[in-house]
Amino acid sequence: MLTIVGSELKTNTNLKKECNTLAKPLPNPHLTKGRVPDRAGGVICRKHFLNRYKLEKIERIFIMLIINFFLTWLVAALSLLITAYIVPGFEFDSFGTAAIAALILGLVNAFVRPLIFIFTLPFTIITLGLFLFVINAFMLWFVGVLTPGFIVTGLFPALLASIVLTIVSTLLGLLVRNAT
Repeated sequence: MLTIVGSELKTNTNLKKECNTLAKPLPNPHLTKGRVPDRAGGVICRKHFLNRYKLEKIERIFIMLIINFFLTWLVAALSLLITAYIVPGFEFDSFGTAAIAALILGLVNAFVRPLIFIFTLPFTIITLGLFLFVINAFMLWFVGVLTPGFIVTGLFPALLASIVLTIVSTLLGLLVRNAT
């Protein structure tokens, strides 16, 4: 097992040697004062144990972020499929197409939508936020243009789909959060 100590990458044997040379020898070998048991047997000093614990905590957080990303992606794809079932003129060829469209929609919402929102802020203020549905409809239409197998026949189906998609994705998101 490799462990990061400072800026160096060290193996368990190097850590044990370093801990044994740095730590004062104990009068009784059965006492492990200042040291903690290692998984592979033996003991390591507390400093290296804490470094290993921090690394494992970071790994757990990273895994949870990946699981959260995939759950969000799955909820978005299912939301798009349910919306396609409800709204005429909003169609997908398959679940794979919906998954690709969900990924592209996430990217478009992350990079393109903020720019359009800033440029159309006066209209959004005048319409008391209702223009955001038009922006969402435009984003769905744009994703339909970018994704093969995803068909949006016009502005009205995209506008209706943006409203239905908001409701469906909110409900599915709540179900997934309550389940996990």
